[in-house]
Amino acid sequence: MVFTILIPQILADEGRSGLMTVLGHGFMGDGDGMATGSREFANLTGRVMIATDWKGWRLMAISMP
Repeated sequence: MVFTILIPQILADEGRSGLMTVLGHGFMGDGDGMATGSREFANLTGRVMIATDWKGWRLMAISMP
């Protein structure tokens, strides 16, 4: 998965759109943890939350002397 998107139920229930908030991934984290951790905020404010996964550096890709 590259990103996670959370759409508050209230937006679907009311048939309206909401502002989008783009989150990162935290420290070496994933988008799922960031987006679902913001569920209450999204529901209170009617914001769509999108968060990215950490991609790139892997332990195996780092060469150790």
